[in-house]
Amino acid sequence: MLGRQAAGVLQQTTPPAVAGFLARLLIRERGRLHVVPVDEIEWVSAANNYVEIHTGARSHLLRQTLREFETQPDPVRFQRIHRSAIVNLDQVRGLRPARLRRCCMAVRD
Repeated sequence: MLGRQAAGVLQQTTPPAVAGFLARLLIRERGRLHVVPVDEIEWVSAANNYVEIHTGARSHLLRQTLREFETQPDPVRFQRIHRSAIVNLDQVRGLRPARLRRCCMAVRD
């Protein structure tokens, strides 16, 4: 019960996102709620019916498909670069060539 009330308060106090897009995530892990600002997300990967949110040294699982998730953050900042990955363009440090006319993307450490 307290978790729902806390989540409601956090959602009410969430600063307005750019043009109505997601500003932060509430992720439940091991009985706790974690607040993850969208600005801290480096990239997001698909994991069946979950997405894995990568933020620096940590990662979080969110029960949502990648297709559902990609409609929530600002599409100017978050781009799908592969069928199983979305990247925060503000976190991209560089690109390097790879085999078969592909490239690898480096994000901030």
